[in-house]
Amino acid sequence: MNKMQTLIDKMYDGDTEAIVSGISSKNDYILINSVLAGTKYGIKDKRFIDGVLKAQNSKSVLLGFSLASIAIASEHFLTNKRYMGDDTTVKALIESKFNI
Repeated sequence: MNKMQTLIDKMYDGDTEAIVSGISSKNDYILINSVLAGTKYGIKDKRFIDGVLKAQNSKSVLLGFSLASIAIASEHFLTNKRYMGDDTTVKALIESKFNI
């Protein structure tokens, strides 16, 4: 197994350090998995939240999902800021509670 897959596996096993390290990655695949796993596990570490906020400016799209939309929905779950917009992807992620 390669290092990237090992890191992602650790993220989905709930390894907080792997999730926090992934949020600052320049690799969009690692970054999106960090946001998804961190949201799933309710990571509220300041470094992670800062990375989620930064990811909201991303133009990257992976598997049909905008990284920015995923990050916006993540912020809804991890902070007191509630999403009030009309982006259908963000709304769907919130409604599904990230069960994707």
